[in-house]
Amino acid sequence: GGNGVGSLSSEKKEEKFMDPVLRSEYLEWKKSPKMDVELPFFVRIYREDINPCLEFPNESLSADVKIAVQQNTICISPVKESVELPRNCELLQQPRRCTHIISLGEGDSTQHYVSQLARNRIASVCDFLLYCRYVTQGLVKQHSNEVYWQVVNRRRNMTLARLGYPDL
Repeated sequence: GGNGVGSLSSEKKEEKFMDPVLRSEYLEWKKSPKMDVELPFFVRIYREDINPCLEFPNESLSADVKIAVQQNTICISPVKESVELPRNCELLQQPRRCTHIISLGEGDSTQHYVSQLARNRIASVCDFLLYCRYVTQGLVKQHSNEVYWQVVNRRRNMTLARLGYPDL
């Protein structure tokens, strides 16, 4: 035989649809790319993806993390294997195994223990912003359509991280 539903679904490519409003904001940004959070492209992404990813019950630390992420000064490190893992995520304020330490910048030597979930959320935002920085610096040499889908994919990664899915 061969035309069963199972064989179709395993071969079907993921179908994607381009959001015309987002695409328009992206193209406007791409004409003269800069890391300006006031541009419609970034206003939308901060509202829909970045802010929700970086909002944690510990509001004070969340605000500091957001600044460090925007300024590209945050450092995320795994907890050394020889150390017993702390059991309270400082961002989530919940008893969670803390696999990572974050520090917020050159002037701040304080280390904050965070869970894998919190780390993944922060890392997904850092990945998105780093990619955008590369675009603004002219380091991404792909066609505009490919860059658009890379941006969309990184937005999807932020959503998945926020919902608790591991790195994909």
